[in-house]
Amino acid sequence: MSLQDVLESRERWARLPDTDPLHDGRLSTYPSARVTWVDPATTVADIYNLPNRFAPDYDPMHMMAMGVFGDSYWSDPLGRQRQALLPQNYPFTKQSKVYKNTRGAQCKKVNFYGRPASLTRDWWLDRAMICDMDPLGWFEWYCWYWLGRRVTQYDDWQIARWVNFKDRQLSMYYSNGFPGTRQAILHWAIRTTDLAV
Repeated sequence: MSLQDVLESRERWARLPDTDPLHDGRLSTYPSARVTWVDPATTVADIYNLPNRFAPDYDPMHMMAMGVFGDSYWSDPLGRQRQALLPQNYPFTKQSKVYKNTRGAQCKKVNFYGRPASLTRDWWLDRAMICDMDPLGWFEWYCWYWLGRRVTQYDDWQIARWVNFKDRQLSMYYSNGFPGTRQAILHWAIRTTDLAV
């Protein structure tokens, strides 16, 4: 990915305005949030500068290539609108494999571990867990964070969610070994080790 790709996507990014027909009244708002961008002065790889407590195992493109969200994260009108903001021609927004008649259906065979493991966007919206900065949720936030966008308090909140999810879900997975839990953990960019002896 070139520096130009990153800079062009930064110019496109915007929060979802409440006047947009796709805006949902359940979205949380960060009215005083100040957006800054990490300086990509030398290489795009330098953007991937994360605080110690936030250490995802996969970048967003790797996750999509592996198989996450039943390949439906970007499939509805809002998803298509938001994916157009990201760097073009890179697999932030598509799988590396071709599946027929599965788009938008949370198709479990698309997922890396072959299990459905996604809650609906409505579930997250009803619990005030999605913000108008990233109206698709955590993964959209992660894409932009990985590209160098910083919004201090909002980022802290998302990172705290990631840390709590990792602690809780890894413990659950290593207790029960359920493949659906393993797929859900991958949706948060976390690697699990194989439980097979």
